[in-house]
Amino acid sequence: MKEYLSIPGWKNSVLGLPCLAFNKLDGSNMRMEWSKKNGFYKYGTRHCLLDRSHSEFGEVIPLFENTLLDKLNKFFLETYPKKFHKIEGATVFCEFWGENSFAGLHDKNDKKNLTIIDIAIHKKGIILPRDFIKLLDGFPIPDVVYEGNFNKELILNIRENGKGEGIVAKGINPNAKKEQHSLWMTKVKTNEWINKLRGLALNNSQLESVLKDNVREQELLETSNV
Repeated sequence: MKEYLSIPGWKNSVLGLPCLAFNKLDGSNMRMEWSKKNGFYKYGTRHCLLDRSHSEFGEVIPLFENTLLDKLNKFFLETYPKKFHKIEGATVFCEFWGENSFAGLHDKNDKKNLTIIDIAIHKKGIILPRDFIKLLDGFPIPDVVYEGNFNKELILNIRENGKGEGIVAKGINPNAKKEQHSLWMTKVKTNEWINKLRGLALNNSQLESVLKDNVREQELLETSNV
């Protein structure tokens, strides 16, 4: 089952390139596998297969079935082929989140949501950002919060003034020969989110590990200088 790619923190290599920046939802990554023959037949967390008996994420499957399954079946069988070509299989990547979800931890009393963050088409790759927005009109997808060049001003603004976890910027490298092979993504986290994580990590070994990963990913020291 295809896993979602690991999105890096910002790098100089993409500075200056045009992008769409999506609101980064603070939840847990889920994946749903579809085939033309079987429909949706396999589910997983980011790294493990998932069934209804899972103690933490078993509710994801009925939530998906009740909210997205029928619409996505129609999308793969009707909408997508009309726009591009027929497909045999796809993996839908969703964020599972609630109002009080934070850094992979969830409040069991929250109403949970599934938001589609990307779709990978078998043998074709991830649907490109602008196509994703157009094709998934009417589906729950993250809000676009910025359109323009990915630059240090954007990074500083998100870090210093952004709310929630941050953004995922996506763009196409104009120097690539094929658009489908030129997709890049990068994450920028807010100071607000990092500082909350610092505080909670003092008494939580799981979050301490998450904090270390984020400090390294975002190239942070004691402050958020770019």
